[in-house]
Amino acid sequence: MNRRMRIHDHSASKQGRGGARALGFQAVNRKTRAIMKGEQQRETQLSSQQRSNEALCNAIPDNDDREYEPMDTFADDILQGNSRVEISAAGEETLGGEIYGAVAANHQRTHRRRQRKDERKRWKRSELIYRGFTPQMEAIANAWESFELWQHENGPNARYSLPEGATPDGAPRRIFVVDILAAQYQDVQFAGDTFVADGLVRQGLFPCSPYFPSLAFTANVLNLFHRLHLRCPRLGKQAFIRTLCDMHGTAPREYLEKQLAVSYNLYLRTKEVVRLRVAKELGRDTPNWRLKNACPCCLYKVKGEGSLDPPFIVTMDGNNSLKRFQRRERITLADGTTMPGSSVESIDSRPAPRDYYLSPEFVDLFDKANCGELPEGPNVGCGDGWKNMDEKYTSKAWGMYRETGIFLLLCRHSMVLSICDMINSGEAAKYGLATIAHLLEVLGACLIGYDIGCQFHAWAMKNPKLAPLYLRTLCKAIVGAFHGAGHHRLCQLVNLPLYNKGCGLEAMENGEPFFSKSNALAGVTRYATRFHRQQAIVEYLAHSDVYDAYANISSLLATKYRNALEILDSLPALEEGMKRLNIQSRDVFETWLEEQRERLERSTVVELTAVEELRMEYVQKLVNLHDPKDKMDQLMNEDVAMDDETRATRGNADLERRRRQATERYDRTLDAVHSLERKLAIRDRWTPGSSQWNTAANLRNEQRYRQALDKVQKLVIARLLELGKVNLRSTCYKMRQLIAKALQNRSKALRKAIDDYNIIARILKRQILDWDQVVEYAFVADFDLLRLHPDDVDKAMWAHPGARELMDLHFRLLRAHEELFRLNIEIKGLVTYIRDEERFLLHHIRRLEGEGKWARALQVQKYAMAEGRFNALHIERLTKLSKLPGFTGDLSPGESLSEERQVPMEGMRSGGNVPLQSSTPAPPQGLLADDAEEGEVAGVLSKEEMEVLQDNDGYDGDYETDAEDEEVGNAVEKVLDITGDGEGEGEGEVLIAEVNTVS
Repeated sequence: MNRRMRIHDHSASKQGRGGARALGFQAVNRKTRAIMKGEQQRETQLSSQQRSNEALCNAIPDNDDREYEPMDTFADDILQGNSRVEISAAGEETLGGEIYGAVAANHQRTHRRRQRKDERKRWKRSELIYRGFTPQMEAIANAWESFELWQHENGPNARYSLPEGATPDGAPRRIFVVDILAAQYQDVQFAGDTFVADGLVRQGLFPCSPYFPSLAFTANVLNLFHRLHLRCPRLGKQAFIRTLCDMHGTAPREYLEKQLAVSYNLYLRTKEVVRLRVAKELGRDTPNWRLKNACPCCLYKVKGEGSLDPPFIVTMDGNNSLKRFQRRERITLADGTTMPGSSVESIDSRPAPRDYYLSPEFVDLFDKANCGELPEGPNVGCGDGWKNMDEKYTSKAWGMYRETGIFLLLCRHSMVLSICDMINSGEAAKYGLATIAHLLEVLGACLIGYDIGCQFHAWAMKNPKLAPLYLRTLCKAIVGAFHGAGHHRLCQLVNLPLYNKGCGLEAMENGEPFFSKSNALAGVTRYATRFHRQQAIVEYLAHSDVYDAYANISSLLATKYRNALEILDSLPALEEGMKRLNIQSRDVFETWLEEQRERLERSTVVELTAVEELRMEYVQKLVNLHDPKDKMDQLMNEDVAMDDETRATRGNADLERRRRQATERYDRTLDAVHSLERKLAIRDRWTPGSSQWNTAANLRNEQRYRQALDKVQKLVIARLLELGKVNLRSTCYKMRQLIAKALQNRSKALRKAIDDYNIIARILKRQILDWDQVVEYAFVADFDLLRLHPDDVDKAMWAHPGARELMDLHFRLLRAHEELFRLNIEIKGLVTYIRDEERFLLHHIRRLEGEGKWARALQVQKYAMAEGRFNALHIERLTKLSKLPGFTGDLSPGESLSEERQVPMEGMRSGGNVPLQSSTPAPPQGLLADDAEEGEVAGVLSKEEMEVLQDNDGYDGDYETDAEDEEVGNAVEKVLDITGDGEGEGEGEVLIAEVNTVS
């Protein structure tokens, strides 16, 4: 029976006691028209992009697996209310269930679509943010300069307000502002700004979005994080943002760290733009300007100073702590294990800031693959113990890392000259070759310290791209004093700084102390992107150059000077030792040095030929043949007791097994002997005592002796390194316990190695070692002397420890004289640099003020303060040093060879405009002593306290007395008189006041 088709309305307003109410045709049409009208109104409010995305989501896909199946939209019409379905009242449960099942199956078949995959990547978002800020950077940099000028004039705690007379641009924008002590919404008003970002920066707010920011960090927050991170590199963004959340009383969110990262990147990018502007104003934007002016002591030359050979000293070394994890796809193998596949990282074309980094393309020019076959050179004899000499180690790297470390070049005052990344390899030769090629091209000749300087010198002499420049500049690479202790004695005599003229007392080991501090960056760079890793490293290097290296440069010079004077005071000890050993002249030490080199070169182990190797093996096989034959004969004559049948059966089986094994061992050894006799064409078997036997046996014993000595040497070196590790500051308690346990095991192995050595040493009649003697060995050179023939050791005076100590003391005295000569030149250069740099920067500050560029003048003043804040301390330290007995330097500034910092003197002496006052705040009054006693200056120890500390060797007299203060003032006045700045009492006082405002 046909029934009228109804559609049920299950809405809450239509439900009553009877349940759902059926709708007629008109009601269905009205509802459909209302739905369509509402949908049209909703679509009109959508953007074009939203409409296209919705159309894509609603599109019906093709039936991939049923190509020829017709499209069925009946279920869609029912679900959208466009069609009706007949539902019988009788058997409603069964009929409705069947229809629902059919509708559901049809819907599943026709709407089978994969879930939409979000193709957006994080790097795309980062790239869009970077590109969004790029056209705004000039305006943002201008706004930042304006804000810093406003803050300088109104104080660091003043809240920004629009200038008087400025017309606001519409209604204020509500921004959530994160400050150090609070985070809250603020109404930010704009007036005449080109972009929203530069309008925020003009008020000291850095947004986290280039166009429509809703959150911004204050400049105080970013500056605080920047300074904290540079002083404590372990502090990352996550720890800092969580600290702010703790202070603000809010729970940390993941997006907060990302927002801080965007604002911090904008902050650093803005400061870099401003830095480049300042460099252009000062004429310091030429290529390699930073490298040419990296260190005032090494590179600031003064007219009339003595000639240094080498002109300056550098140290280079590699470090693998600053590795970077490379994001790679995971490939699943058939057995279920996974392995890293190709890289899935985005290509980031942003270059590293500043000019510290050497490009990978330049470094690869010196790769072995691009240099062709290199000529074979002599074996330096030090490659066995150093992995960065062995290509099988340097050519490999862990697959999960792309950048496996850094390769750094430092001057002898720890100023960073250049850096490059080690990429997909260990400490390969190309990094050192590229670094030195760039240095020689820009600065010329120098002396290089490297832990494998002996091998590097050979590489540089053979490399076709570097060799011409290396030879033309007469450059040389030697080994640092610390790593030199692990080199062979012959290498030490040639490459140790102690025996190289012109090295002074420089240890050439600046890399290790530097890396001990820079390793703290590993926590924040291990999983960073390529650009952000380089950005963090460069920011740290720039900060270290100014606030560590330059800040302590005068202290370093004073320490080196005192050390040299102390060594010169040991001359009487040398003379007394010479009398005791009946040495008439110090010239004999030079003769000893050459004699050691000749003896060690003659005693260098010659590679054995293949025939000699076979003869040694043949004698050893004959010795080995004797034992199994005696054992076999003994077993053949052995019988088993027959008192017990069971025991006799077991005894016979065991005896037969031992006889069979002995026979097999004998046969195998005999076959080896026959094989060697055929190879060596031996007719009559050698016997003990024959000439052939004795010759081969001596070679074998010499080889065993060297092997036993090498084993003792390696164990002693490992013991020394572990003992040093125990005393390091960063070694934790657990590590100390592990090292202590390892030392105990090492001691047992060392005692066993000493016993094995003594056995073969007695056969060859060599020196016998005991435990007390070996544990006192601190240099590999002591083991090298054991390799000499006993006749050489007995006849040579230099082979005895006391004579060698006198020889080393003689060379230390020579190097101390060279060190004083170099230090006097460096001190003169530093004092001249301080005077010229302050004049130069003060001149440009006044010039910019005269041009009305007050904001730019403030930036130049901040640039001057970066180093200038330490200049008074440098002069104080050097003045104190000049009072030491034996000081031969000159603290009066000279005239620089370079005319770069020469400025007109008339403008310096004229009244002119008063320079901007220093923005460095005065110390809080709470830090000053309110109850200072008579004769006690606030912030300085009292006289009684200084006397107690001096008695306990706890105070080195850093603070000057009144008499010393007067001497310092007199010294400064003399400097001004010499330089022509002290003509007239009034003018000298004006200049000092002006310089102090800058520094």
